[in-house]
Amino acid sequence: MSNIVVPVVLGSTVVWLAIKTMAIGKRELYLPPGPPTAPLLGNLHEFPKTEAHLKLTEWARIYGGIYSLKMGPGTAIVITDVSAVKELMDKRSQSTLVE
Repeated sequence: MSNIVVPVVLGSTVVWLAIKTMAIGKRELYLPPGPPTAPLLGNLHEFPKTEAHLKLTEWARIYGGIYSLKMGPGTAIVITDVSAVKELMDKRSQSTLVE
């Protein structure tokens, strides 16, 4: 009996770790759309080291004024639409007013 328990537990642990590792870099369903991601890297492999503004502008044309990027395990929400920025700032400023 114990001869089979150790391999099963070890195998289950390896499978669980593999699934968790592959989930790093994936976009959560509640996030705005964005470019396709790669496991572990997210969008890091597509993000340029120079002239990043050109790539961000290209993605804004494709995905709209609000989109998300996965940077490894982290997430960046990019807002390029002026009206969306204004609306967000107005909402945030209203929540900080003290009466």
